[in-house]
Amino acid sequence: MSKGSASALCLAAAALLALGVQPATAAKKKPAKPGKVKTATATATTTANGQVVAATATCPKGTTAVGGGFFLAAVAGGGILSDLNLISESTRASARSWRVTAVRFDNGAAGPSLPVTADAYCRSKPGKISVTRASESVTGTGFLDPVAACPVGRSAVSGGFLASAGSASDLLLIGGGPVGSVGWQQTGLSQGSASLESQIHCIKRKKAPVARTAAITTAPSFGIIASAVTPACPAKLIPFGGGYAGPPFAVAGGGAAGLPLESRRSGSSWRVSTVNLTAAALQLTVTGVCS
Repeated sequence: MSKGSASALCLAAAALLALGVQPATAAKKKPAKPGKVKTATATATTTANGQVVAATATCPKGTTAVGGGFFLAAVAGGGILSDLNLISESTRASARSWRVTAVRFDNGAAGPSLPVTADAYCRSKPGKISVTRASESVTGTGFLDPVAACPVGRSAVSGGFLASAGSASDLLLIGGGPVGSVGWQQTGLSQGSASLESQIHCIKRKKAPVARTAAITTAPSFGIIASAVTPACPAKLIPFGGGYAGPPFAVAGGGAAGLPLESRRSGSSWRVSTVNLTAAALQLTVTGVCS
C-alpha cells in the first residue's frame, strides 16, 4: 500500500470517529429508562337526553399516552335507574391523548348534570407502542365480541374500544378487557344494527405483563351500582389498562348484566364500577394489566 493510500485510510477512520461512528465491537446502547407515570384528565358534562359528548385527556409534552380509562356518572340504586351516560368509546386517540365518548339516557324527566371523565396515563420513553384493531358488526339481536391480538414478540400494555349503533340502546357493552397477555376483547349485546371495535396497545418487553384480578357478587337488585378493585400491582409496576367481565348473558332467557360506569387506574390497582340492568345478582370480575 502506498503512503498516500495509508494516509487516506487514516483520515477516513478519524473522520468516522469524529462523527460518532463506533467500531462494530462497541457495546450496544442501553434502552432509555421510562419516566414516572403522570395522569392527565378531562371532563365533559351531559344535561339532556340523547346528548353526545367527548372528553379527551392530553398528556404533557415529552410524554406518551400508554393507556387510559373512564368514569361516567349515573343516578341509580334502590331499584331505580333514571339517568346515566352510556359509553361508546374509550380509545387512544393519538400518541399523547385518550378519548372517551358517551351518550346521555334519561328514563323520564331530565335529571342532574352528569360528568364524563377521560384519564390518560402518561410516561416519557415508554418504548414503541403498536396498535392492533379487530371489529365485528351485526344486524338484529346478537353478540359482538371482537378480539384484537398483539403481533408476535409483543404483549399487551392496555386496550380500548369503539362502538357504533343506530341509537344508544341498540348496543349494550357488557364486558371487555385483556385476554391472556397478548389479546384484548370487547363484548356487546346488540338489539339493532351495530358495530364494535376492540383495540390493543402492545410493547416489546423481556417479561410478560402481570395480571391482578378481583371478583364480587352484588345483591339481586335492579339499578344497584357495584364496584371492584384489584389487588395492587407488584412493586415498581402499575396498571396502564384493565377491564371487566360478568357471567354469560343469554339473549333468550336473560341473566344478570351490568353496564360499565368506570374502568380506570386507582393508585397501583384497577377499579371498575357497573350498574345492574336486571334484578338478578351480578357477578363482576375485574382485571388490571401491570407493567
